[in-house]
Order: sequence, then C-alpha cells, then structure tokens
Amino acid sequence: IPVRQIALRPLDRSQTGRFIADALRCPEEKTIPLAEILYRKSGGNPFFLGQLLKTVYDEKLLLLNTRDHCWEWEPESVQKLQMADDVVDLLLGKLQKLPEE
Repeated sequence: IPVRQIALRPLDRSQTGRFIADALRCPEEKTIPLAEILYRKSGGNPFFLGQLLKTVYDEKLLLLNTRDHCWEWEPESVQKLQMADDVVDLLLGKLQKLPEE
C-alpha cells in the first residue's frame, strides 16, 4: 500500500471557535471565551485542543445545563486549571493517573 503523507496545519482562532462550538453544540459567539483559552494552550493543534476540552470536562469545569440544554463553564476556572503545555505532557499525565493493574 503506498504511504501518503498529509501535512496538517494548526487551526486558526476562528476554526478553533467553530471546533469548540460544534463539540458543545452551542452558538459560536457563546464559546468565544473558552475557545480563546484553549486556543492559547493548544496553539491550534486539533488533537491537543480536543484533549484539553476533554480535560476541562473531566475536571468538572464543563457542565451540562439540562434545563436549557446547553453547556456552561466559568472561564476564570478554566483559565486557572493546571493543564499540560504540550500533547506529550498531557498524555503522560493521563497515563500516570491509570491504575497500576
């Protein structure tokens, strides 16, 4: 099978905003503060961006408002969250949290 290499570029700010809005099924203008925080952390790397969003959820900083059927978060809390500076550190941190078995 021939191997093809495809160079993927980082997302820009507006693409990051759409990524977050699509993931959370929220209007893009509502997600701007969260998208900006995650864009600065991820540098637009789509994989890292998705993992950071999952980390925000795992830390219970992203909550579903079942009454209004939308996601909610506190930008200040997300900003204060200690997140890995790169994909490798993020994945190593996740591996370290796994049980020894």
